[in-house]
Amino acid sequence: FQARQVLDHEWFQAYVPREEDGCYIESPDGSIADATLTASKVCWWHMADGKVLGLHAGQLVEYDSETLSPLGVVVSSDHLGSREVVVVQQGTAVVLVDDRTKEMEVIHPNDDGSYWRKFQRN
Repeated sequence: FQARQVLDHEWFQAYVPREEDGCYIESPDGSIADATLTASKVCWWHMADGKVLGLHAGQLVEYDSETLSPLGVVVSSDHLGSREVVVVQQGTAVVLVDDRTKEMEVIHPNDDGSYWRKFQRN
């Protein structure tokens, strides 16, 4: 008798920005991705406070400003859905705009200045 074990791994893959990748947005002011592109667009930019945000795999991610390593998810793909991502006031705020209802949600930084969401166990 020979036991056979099949492992099905689904690996987490994170996009890591690079200076030369062609995805950097130099002056983020206005629409970053309209509702039809949020799921497929890959781009990254510096906010006015020096934080680095990016859009990848339909989610908004914060990266370390020095190493560009992913720190965490700011807005998950489920929450982002098909909303437009807009950077306003010369990179001081991120706004999500629902394409259908035109409702807006401002993404505020955490108390420590970071944007990625920290989840706590109950």
